[in-house]
Amino acid sequence: MFGFELYRATDELQRITSTSLVDESIVRGRDEEREALVSKLLGESSQEAGDVDVISLVGLGGIGKTTLAQLAFNNAEVTAHFEKKIWVCVSDPFDEVRIAKAILEALQGGAPNLVELESLLQSVSESIKGKKFLLVLDDVWTESHGQWEPLKLSLKSGAPGSRIIVTTRKHSVANMMRNCLMRYACQYSIRWPSIKEAKMGVKD
Repeated sequence: MFGFELYRATDELQRITSTSLVDESIVRGRDEEREALVSKLLGESSQEAGDVDVISLVGLGGIGKTTLAQLAFNNAEVTAHFEKKIWVCVSDPFDEVRIAKAILEALQGGAPNLVELESLLQSVSESIKGKKFLLVLDDVWTESHGQWEPLKLSLKSGAPGSRIIVTTRKHSVANMMRNCLMRYACQYSIRWPSIKEAKMGVKD
C-alpha cells in the first residue's frame, strides 16, 4: 500500500463537473503518484469471482485527486489493458439513474433510450459481461450503502482484473466503498500540491 501525506486546507473548492480529458503538458509533480496508481491498475488481482478491486483517492478539494485519476485513465498502457473505460462525475446530489445512463453512454457510444433504473443497470451488466473494465467514479459524496447496492450488482459481470477508481474528499466514503461496494484494493491520501503545481492547473 502506498501512503501519500495529506496536508490541510482551509476551505473546500467549488465543485465542478469533471471529464476524463487532461492536458498532461501542464501537470507537474505527479509522476511518482501516477506510476504507483498505474501499477495498481495493471497489477494482478487477488479478487474472488464477481468482485472488482476498488482504489480510493481521498483528500480535500483542489489537491489533485481528479487530475491523478485523469492521468492514469489516459495512460497508454492502461488504455491497452482494459477493454472498456468509463468516466463518471458523480458529485452531489447522488442520482442513480443519471450515473447509470452515463456509464451506459460511455459503453455504447450514445445516449440510452432507457429511463428506468433497473433496465439501465441490466443493460450495463450486459454491456460489460466478460469484459475487463476500468470505471472512474469522480467526486463521490454519498455514504449510503443502499444507493450503491444496485450499481454494485450490475458491475459483477465484468471480467477478472476490472478496476474501479473512486475520488472523494471524505474518508467515510472510502470506508463505505471498502465495506459495501466491492473488494477493497487500496486507499491513497493525496497531499496538497506545491504552489508551483497549483499554478500548473492541478484539479480536484
